[in-house]
Amino acid sequence: MQTQNISLVRRKAFIHAGIAASYVMLVVLFLFYVPEFFQPTFSLLIPICMLMLFVLSAAVMGILVFGQPILWYLDGKKQEAISLLMYTLGIFFCIWVVVLGVIGIYSTQVKPSGDSENSIGFE
Repeated sequence: MQTQNISLVRRKAFIHAGIAASYVMLVVLFLFYVPEFFQPTFSLLIPICMLMLFVLSAAVMGILVFGQPILWYLDGKKQEAISLLMYTLGIFFCIWVVVLGVIGIYSTQVKPSGDSENSIGFE
C-alpha cells in the first residue's frame, strides 16, 4: 500500500470513528433529556420506540464502520479495506477509552448526594 493510500485510509478512519462517536453521544443526549419534554408514563409505544432506535442505530453504525470497507473490498482494494476497518475500530476504541477516563475522573470528583437511589451524584 502506498503512503498516500495510508494517509487517505487514516483520514477516513478518523472521520468515520468521529461521526460514529458523535452519533452515540447524540443518542445518549436524546435519551437523557427526553423525560424533561415528555411525561414519563409507561405505554406500549416506549418499547416500540426503543426497539426502533436500536435497529436504526445498528444500521447507522454498520454503515459507518463497515460500509466503505465492504465497498473497497468488493472493488478489489482488499488491503485498504481491512486497514480502514482496523483503523476505524482502533480509533473508536481510543475514543471510548478517553470517554471512560473522563467519566472516571469526573466520578471521583462528584460527591454522592446521600440518596441511596441516586448514588452517582446526579440531581
